[in-house]
Amino acid sequence: MVNRLETITLECNECKNSSLINYETFASKLPNSEKVNFKNLNQLIDFFVCKSCNKKNFVIFDHHKEIIFDLSNIISCEECENPIPIPRINANPNKRICIICAEIDEGDRNKPDQGTKTPKIPLEAPKFCPSCEKYGRKSIIVIYQNRKDKNFFLGCSKFPKCRWSTNKYYDDLNIKK
Repeated sequence: MVNRLETITLECNECKNSSLINYETFASKLPNSEKVNFKNLNQLIDFFVCKSCNKKNFVIFDHHKEIIFDLSNIISCEECENPIPIPRINANPNKRICIICAEIDEGDRNKPDQGTKTPKIPLEAPKFCPSCEKYGRKSIIVIYQNRKDKNFFLGCSKFPKCRWSTNKYYDDLNIKK
């Protein structure tokens, strides 16, 4: 399967309408101006809707007519609760975790450099995510490291489901020696 996708086909389970979508137009909905690809497509599911009946019950196919998602029979990630692509489920039938969360668990994202000491969360920083609390969810504040400039920042433990973060404590977290 190609990692970068250009178009997908939505086939509605309700009215059986089929439409070809160039979903790069949805890329602005992804954080950090990411390119739309196979592993982050699950974050865009909520933006797709049938053009005929306005329902969100459809099957998504790639350009080879392989099923990527079937929203009538969805399996959600145990970490972020986003839908898991069918090819990922077939490749790892015993794991219920999406590609992005798997990378986080394996330490591929936000991993401090070898030899870098992760700072402690400042005492005056919130303990719980303010965005999640607003919706009655519980999550804690954790420290992440930016992959590009290696600076630390605070963010929600429910990433990528919740994308709250702050640089308010930048100076406390990034003491340059």
